[in-house]
Amino acid sequence: MNFASDRTGNVAMMFGLFLFPILLGAGIAIDFTRRSEANALILESLDAASLKIASDPDLQNPEMTELAKSIFQSNINNSFPYEINSFVAARTEDGNIKVNADIGLEPLFLKVVGVNKLNIVQKSEAGVRNGKGLELVIAFDTTASMGFGNTWQTALSTLEEVLESLGKLVDGDDFHITLVPFSDRVPVGVGRTSWLTTAAPAGWNGCFEPREAVDGTYQWALDDEPPASRAFDASVRNVTGGLAGYNNGPVCPSVSLTGPTDEVSDIIDAAANFSNGGTGRFDVAMAWSWRLLSPKWRGLWGPSDYPALDTEKTRKVVVFVTDGRTEAYTHELSMMRSWGYNQGSTDGFDNLVYLCDRMKNDDIEIFMYRINGNPHAENYMQDCASSDDHYEFINNNAQLELAFRDLLVQLESLRLYQ
Repeated sequence: MNFASDRTGNVAMMFGLFLFPILLGAGIAIDFTRRSEANALILESLDAASLKIASDPDLQNPEMTELAKSIFQSNINNSFPYEINSFVAARTEDGNIKVNADIGLEPLFLKVVGVNKLNIVQKSEAGVRNGKGLELVIAFDTTASMGFGNTWQTALSTLEEVLESLGKLVDGDDFHITLVPFSDRVPVGVGRTSWLTTAAPAGWNGCFEPREAVDGTYQWALDDEPPASRAFDASVRNVTGGLAGYNNGPVCPSVSLTGPTDEVSDIIDAAANFSNGGTGRFDVAMAWSWRLLSPKWRGLWGPSDYPALDTEKTRKVVVFVTDGRTEAYTHELSMMRSWGYNQGSTDGFDNLVYLCDRMKNDDIEIFMYRINGNPHAENYMQDCASSDDHYEFINNNAQLELAFRDLLVQLESLRLYQ
C-alpha cells in the first residue's frame, strides 16, 4: 500500500481540526446565555434596591449606597460568580432614587480567547407617587393543609418591611391594616357580642356562622349588610354549622382578627402566633374582608371614620392568600365534592367568585395569591382577582416574599422608572 496516497484517516483528521471551533462556539453561546440570565437578575435586584431606598425619604449617602448594595447582593445570592466594578445609589433632583451598577461576570469559555470578564452595566430608578389613603385587608389561610413548611413565618420580615413602607407613603393618617386569619370560620372577636342574634354561648370563641341567603342570583350569597340589618349566629365547635363534628369543626383560628390599625407591629405580632387547623371556607373569609372595607360598616370596627366613604380618596385593597384546599363545601352549601378529597367544589368556588364580583363593583381591589396546593382553584382565583397582575401563583417561600415586595409597586405608592 502506498502510504503517500492513503486517505483513510482524512475524516478523523478533519473532525479533529473542526472540533475545537465547534466546542468553542458552543461555549461562547453558553457564556452569552449566562450573561443574558445574569443581566435579568441584576436588573431585578437593582429594582428591589431602588424600591427599598425610595421607601425611606430620610435615608442619605453613604448609608444609601451601602444599603442598596446589601439588598442587591442578597438578591443575587451567589447565583453566579461576579465582581462589582462600581455601585452608586443617589437621589435625583425630583426626589427619585437611582441605582447604577457596573458588574463583571466571570465567563466559563471565553477565557480561552482572552476575554476574562463580561461587563454588565444596569440602572434602576424608583420614586414615590402622590398616594391616596389606604385600607388594606390581608386574609390568610391557616388551615391544616397550608404551606410548604413555615410559609407564613419566613415571609414575615418582608411583609413587615412592605407594611412599614406603605405606612410612610400614603397620605397623612389614612392608613389602616387588618389581618384576617381564616379557617372554617373567621375569629371576628369575642368583644362583638352585640352583633349576635342571641346572647353569646358559654365558651364562645368570637366566630360567627356564615350568613347565607338566596339573593335572587345565588343560593348561598353572602353580603356586606351590617349586624343592625342582619345579626349573626354564634359559631360553636361540634354544635353549629354543617361542619359540626367533622374533625371537631367548625374550626375557628386561635388568633383573632387584628385591626384595623396603623401599627404594623400589631399585625406582625399576630401573624407570628398563627397555628394551623381546620379545612377552610374561602367565601366566608372574603365576606369578612368585604365588611371590613364596606362603608356600611363605618364606625363598627373601632375608629369612627373607618372604613372611608370615598374611594376617590382612599384605596380599598384585599390581599387573599390560600392554597385552595378545602373539604368545607362537602359538608356545607351544596354538600358536594367536585374533584376529590380536599379539592373543593364548583359551587363553593362559584360562590367565592360571585362575592368577589360584587366587591369589585364597590371599587375594592382584590389580590389573589395561590399557594401551591389545589390546581382546581386557579381559574376561580384568577376570576376573583381584579386583573391579571393581581393574581400570583406561589410555589415556595422566596416567591411569597417577592409577591409581598411586588405589592408595593402594585399599590402604586412606589413606582419604577426604567
